Amino acid sequence: MRQRTLLALPVALCAALVCTAARAQPAAPDDAAFTEGVALRTHHQDAEALAFFQALHTRTRSPRALAEMALCEAAMERWVDAEAHLIAALTALRDPWIARNRATLLVSLEQMRANIGTLVVETLPARAEVFIDGRRAGPSGAPIHVLAGPLTFEVRAEGRVTATRTVTIAANETLHDEVRLLAPGAAATATQPVATPPAEPPATAPEPVATPSAQPAPTAAQPVATPPTEPPSAPVTDLRPLAAPPSGTRRAVAWVGIGAGAVLVAGAVATWFLVDAAGEAFNTDARCLDARTTDGPACRFAQDTVDVVQPALWAAGGVGLALAITGTVLLATAPSTPSAARAGRCAPTLGVVSGVTCAITF
Repeated sequence: MRQRTLLALPVALCAALVCTAARAQPAAPDDAAFTEGVALRTHHQDAEALAFFQALHTRTRSPRALAEMALCEAAMERWVDAEAHLIAALTALRDPWIARNRATLLVSLEQMRANIGTLVVETLPARAEVFIDGRRAGPSGAPIHVLAGPLTFEVRAEGRVTATRTVTIAANETLHDEVRLLAPGAAATATQPVATPPAEPPATAPEPVATPSAQPAPTAAQPVATPPTEPPSAPVTDLRPLAAPPSGTRRAVAWVGIGAGAVLVAGAVATWFLVDAAGEAFNTDARCLDARTTDGPACRFAQDTVDVVQPALWAAGGVGLALAITGTVLLATAPSTPSAARAGRCAPTLGVVSGVTCAITF
């Protein structure tokens, strides 16, 4: 009898623990619980749908309810709250609805991030708080997700004067801003204007008194010596043709253009394989498909490599191809070998016998 009592005690204890755990974890709602909220979203009543899903999430702690909240907030262009709630919902990897709609939710997450930037405020002193629209956004030095565009924020610290800054943040950009918080006495000294004495009008110099100057006595004009006049020379007619630009310089420019174009095209082709390998690594890496690790160094490096280097490849290849074509055209139209130009020169002769003398050089 005593042995049965000892065996029954652990069983009862385990049953009590299971019941306690069951009461701590609320039951997951079925699809019918979301019908009303989904209908509100279908009729574009996003504010009412958001309130419905907030109440449902408070009761059930359902990851789907959290995701539905994020979609309602995105429809209302509350991008920052929508991103935070959707990331939290995507962490529930074992939820059937999240797993079934994960690809669609990840696309929605990228659309939300297209309207969000990141603000990092560095302060002196280091311990300060950042406030946006009167609400605490986070401590100084920590990344804060904010809506892209112009933003006004405050930086507060105990014993320091509150600083207000206005910046403009682009989507998917991280903006670092440094703020120096002044003590109350230092701030009053810095803002107090310095009185300056009124400026006196500049002293004018006395005007000089005009005095008559002694005029020199008139002197007899002396004749100016003029050089003897020479008979006008007969005009000379130059029949030599204008010199063409040297073909050597043109050929050198052509070969430089062809060489530079070939180097740019070859570099673009070689770098293309590196970009393709980075994209393949991103698509096959399991960590890059998980929302919790998408912002990791490896995934971010692969994504930045594809987004930044790929447009540069197209530009380098286009410039290289244009240089190669220009060099080829210059090389094809350059004269082969510069030959000696023919020249002629004629001039009239004046003297005992008048006439015209011409000379032709071959």
